[in-house]
Amino acid sequence: MSTPSSPLPVAVLGVGSLGSALARALLAAGHPTAVWNRTPARTEPLVGAGAAAAPSPREVIRAAEVVVVAVADEAAVRAVLEPVASALTGRVVVALTSGTPEQARDLAAWVERHGARHLDGAAMSGVRLVGDPEALFLYAGRADAFAAAEPALRALGGATYLGPDPGVASLYD
Repeated sequence: MSTPSSPLPVAVLGVGSLGSALARALLAAGHPTAVWNRTPARTEPLVGAGAAAAPSPREVIRAAEVVVVAVADEAAVRAVLEPVASALTGRVVVALTSGTPEQARDLAAWVERHGARHLDGAAMSGVRLVGDPEALFLYAGRADAFAAAEPALRALGGATYLGPDPGVASLYD
């Protein structure tokens, strides 16, 4: 694992407008960044910016300590992660997606059962400010998961930890 001062290897699953902005901010901050999208052509601009593209979620997860999932909703998170659940062991999974507090809690429990730590997140400033210190991201879930992922999360913008209940960030979203 990385030391607190070294760059964290990060995977970004889903590189639509938010996921692409997240990957670019991570790259700009020096974090080795691997990307995956169900439409592989969407990863090409990020590869040109220095990201590594992987042909499957399993491979992109294996390249990372922190796994950021930026897909449409909790159902999409499950659709991407369930087939590769065994690859999550030992990682921090950050779900930056829309959902209810109950869905965030259910996802957190599922991630934990697969040997990973979970954070639920909310991008409060939208896509435009990602990477700017003025951007506001809220996170909730395990404190040790936030501490482990914090260097990468700070690359995205202001990272505010709301506490151990993974459903809290969804309340603000």
